[in-house]
Amino acid sequence: MIHPDVIGCDIAKAHLDFFDSGLERHFRIDNTPAAISAWLDGLDGRGVHIVFEATGRYDRQLRIALETRELPYSRVNPARARDFAKAIGLLAKTDAIDARLLARMGQ
Repeated sequence: MIHPDVIGCDIAKAHLDFFDSGLERHFRIDNTPAAISAWLDGLDGRGVHIVFEATGRYDRQLRIALETRELPYSRVNPARARDFAKAIGLLAKTDAIDARLLARMGQ
């Protein structure tokens, strides 16, 4: 696959906000191993690349699940994500906007 769909993920303690560039859709799941596993099951073999900010312990469950399934991901420095947002003129900040921004950053 030449260009996988990029999925941006904004990570919080209790939940994960995603923006799926292939489906042009935002959604939220709990930040738990069971919810992450169910979401990954739903990808059903799609070629995807997940992009999220390094958040220390809050991104750990997602990283473990992605590595276990050998799915590609980029864990970016939060300061670089903010710099990217400023460079493209995106000053608003919500979980959904951050997820979309991270997807765009990964394209």
